[in-house]
Amino acid sequence: MRYVVAVMLFLAGTGLVHAQFRIAPGGTPRPLGKDTICFRYDFRAGDTLVYDMQAFDSIAVDKAISESFRKQRVERIRVICDSITSNGDMALSRQLLAMREENYRLASPYDTTRRASHPWTSRVHRIAIDSLGHRRTVSMHDERNGGVSPGGLFHPQLFPILDTSCGRQNQTWLAVDTVILVENAAPSPVLVQQNYWRVVDVLDTLGRAVKRIQFTQSGTGAYEVSGTDVGGRVTSILASFGVCTFDQALNILLHHYVTSEIKFTMLAGGREVTGKHFVTAQYTLRSLRSRDPRRRWDATGTPAAGRSSK
Repeated sequence: MRYVVAVMLFLAGTGLVHAQFRIAPGGTPRPLGKDTICFRYDFRAGDTLVYDMQAFDSIAVDKAISESFRKQRVERIRVICDSITSNGDMALSRQLLAMREENYRLASPYDTTRRASHPWTSRVHRIAIDSLGHRRTVSMHDERNGGVSPGGLFHPQLFPILDTSCGRQNQTWLAVDTVILVENAAPSPVLVQQNYWRVVDVLDTLGRAVKRIQFTQSGTGAYEVSGTDVGGRVTSILASFGVCTFDQALNILLHHYVTSEIKFTMLAGGREVTGKHFVTAQYTLRSLRSRDPRRRWDATGTPAAGRSSK
């Protein structure tokens, strides 16, 4: 029984400052033209963004345990830009404000459980990024207490690393990074990822101009925790596809769709377990409060110039 509990803690989701290492692949840039579209993250000090996230998870563990689960999750996430450093990096604080999920056990004995709270809502994660999403530093306020987010160890990142700012329509590039996923678990999982980006187009959605970019991701992840009751190591292989939609004027991520297949191997208690975790998630910006009235935005997709920034 203890072994099954350990598997669930690792997979279903129950500081120190780390640097992000980045490898820039070589190549000759394609000349920019009239169809060039530029992407970047533009947060201003005092900005407060609230995202709603909907996700569907499916987890299947090998025959040694013969467990399979399906989960539906709704989360609300707040991101605050605390400050801008002298070199332009943006210091962000991220917190899970609320969550609700339904879990379905698909193996005998069949069961359905619901929960509307999670210990992860008390965690504040700090991530400093540059305009292309490269993580400069990460930390959490209570790293000594272990835990896993509702989405699990390798849940897709809200703000993926763009690596390149501008490209022509249908232009592609490869970005290779090693990322500390401080927002997903403590201790933090480590992901070595390759993102193959493609510029899509500028679109008009209900009268508001947006720009879209998509990616295909592959990666390998590792997570290790020591302890007498729940200790072990998880390694994963990821394959993902995502589409990011930015507001053209504000350079703020409005919507992020991503679907991912995560093959995992877990070693705990001297036993090895393999399985797969499928997740499809959609992040949607609910509101942006800012000191600048021109940047305020609400879920209707229109500027909220008359709203208070408090």
